[in-house]
Amino acid sequence: MEPYAQKAQALADDGVVAISDLQAAVSAAPLIIAVTADFDTLWSNIAETSGWKSSTLVNLVTGTPDEVDLMHERITAKGARYLDGIVLCYPESIGSAVAFLSYAGLQRDLG
Repeated sequence: MEPYAQKAQALADDGVVAISDLQAAVSAAPLIIAVTADFDTLWSNIAETSGWKSSTLVNLVTGTPDEVDLMHERITAKGARYLDGIVLCYPESIGSAVAFLSYAGLQRDLG
């Protein structure tokens, strides 16, 4: 199991289900949170996945408005909702009282 899956597994008591296979995660989870280096990396990892119906992708990758628009088109073509977000804290602060994550999207995708 890779390191990030191990961290998720440690949160099992809080209701987190660790799934190390991306396709299995997309098929099982109503909410997918993506944090990658850039939009190209994100798309190269999810382009071949299926089963996105009724899922929401929250993308925490920094990019340009054109990249956001393209990712929105690609994800909605898969049948999923798309939200764009940002992380406003240091990585080690995630899960603490000082962590702040924000997301936005079309009203229909926020529901």
